[in-house]
Amino acid sequence: GGGGSSFRVQYSAAGEPHELREVEAAALILATGPVGAWSIPPPFAPLLSAASSACGRVLHSEQLLTQGRGTLREEVARRSGGDGGPASVLVIGGGISAAQAALTASRAGHRVVLRSRRPLQSRPFDIAVGWLDVRHADRLRFEYLCLPPTRRLQAIRDATAGGSVPAPYLEEL
Repeated sequence: GGGGSSFRVQYSAAGEPHELREVEAAALILATGPVGAWSIPPPFAPLLSAASSACGRVLHSEQLLTQGRGTLREEVARRSGGDGGPASVLVIGGGISAAQAALTASRAGHRVVLRSRRPLQSRPFDIAVGWLDVRHADRLRFEYLCLPPTRRLQAIRDATAGGSVPAPYLEEL
């Protein structure tokens, strides 16, 4: 929930689906989904509404682009509540935006927990390399356009494997 001064989020670790763990945080940053297509886990959707008492302490990373009143560091400080001292910040996501949010909050002196539904991964691009290779891209584009529209979204999901984190960020995390 998010009605009080902190959020308590329960999750299960990979390989331990029946063992719940809990993290408590004063601020919550959602870094879920590509730009323009927020993917909000259902329990967090109500917390982003203006009517929510938690609204000031919950941020989707894309809001920095569309509604931000400053840098990520300033938003984390504003949303982590209270006196400007160290706070606990929960970042949910598994790509570069989540890594940047976690590192920014940590560098600002906050205690940070980064949770992702899968292990963080580092690779040069978030899409299969064949799409970037001119020897294969035309064929892949043709195959994609030949698909019925109802199958194209799945083809996009198959070509991407979720977000990735640059190696230097991954080392620092």
